[in-house]
Amino acid sequence: MRRLIPSILATAIAGCSSAPISYSAPTPKPLDATYACALSKLNELGYTLSNTNKDAGFIQAAKQTSSGLGEFLNSRKTFDQLTVAIFDAADGNKTLRVTAATAQQKAGTLFSKSSESGTAPSTTAKGHATALLSACTGSPGTQTSDAGVSFEAIAK
Repeated sequence: MRRLIPSILATAIAGCSSAPISYSAPTPKPLDATYACALSKLNELGYTLSNTNKDAGFIQAAKQTSSGLGEFLNSRKTFDQLTVAIFDAADGNKTLRVTAATAQQKAGTLFSKSSESGTAPSTTAKGHATALLSACTGSPGTQTSDAGVSFEAIAK
């Protein structure tokens, strides 16, 4: 019972949060191969690259998920966003981290400015993050909060 309550709490916090969610996994591949794999998977998933730096092991990409009448009526476009970071972890292993987020852009009108706001990552964005990790590391990774704390560590 003692282990169950923190687990339920962590799940509830994750479900209610509008913060991005990160997943990470160690990768046995060198930076170049991991970077190429991530680019390939993002392309396969239909994302458009918005910022990349191969030397830093960094990629940002977005995919518009809204369309049609709903977008027209509320003047909002919704985007799933994935941010990829490849880095050397404290334990010396190369790590791949994918952060999922969802953003809404509201178009400006005659009387208001355009704006952007974040919402909880969509189920699709989270699925794409774990799919990218699985393709490039062989593991769906470990979910961490926006503060970098593993939910599994909280539950223990």
